Amino acid sequence: MGHFEEQLFSRYTGIKPILYKRYIDDIVGVAVGPRNDLEKFINFAETFCPFLKFTHCISNSSVVFLDTELSISDRQIKSNLHFKPTDSHNYLMYPSNHPRSCTNSIPFSQLLRARRICSDDQDFAKVSKQIISFFEQRQYPQRVLSNALKRIQGIDRASALAPKLTIHPPDVSRWSYPFTHL
Repeated sequence: MGHFEEQLFSRYTGIKPILYKRYIDDIVGVAVGPRNDLEKFINFAETFCPFLKFTHCISNSSVVFLDTELSISDRQIKSNLHFKPTDSHNYLMYPSNHPRSCTNSIPFSQLLRARRICSDDQDFAKVSKQIISFFEQRQYPQRVLSNALKRIQGIDRASALAPKLTIHPPDVSRWSYPFTHL
């Protein structure tokens, strides 16, 4: 796809999107100008390589990309969590035979994911209620859900997005250990 995109952008002579991002085979972009300029670019891409098939959606208000809904508000891109219609929210049942540390961490990780995706605090509040309800249906105790929500509410989006410093343990395979032989 990278090679295809390089060829596409180098050979297209019309107006190109100002933002073009791809994750594996999903692409999102932003164009400024008349709609027909964007449609010309899309038509060129669709005919440029006949063995690649594209579907597209053009919107003046919002688009869905992966599990994210993107919209433009006050000249900024705003993101919100999007649940696909086929998402069953079939998380691990709480009474399952898994370590409690595993089952207890799932609601927190899903809320953290939402915290990272939702650029607006009001959107996050709405989405977090939905997520809590999905876990209630999977028999998660209220104390586990409220603890996860409390922990997330103490994290602002900027902190949630900040990279974490990973400390790798030393390579102990080269160490020698003194020992005595009895």
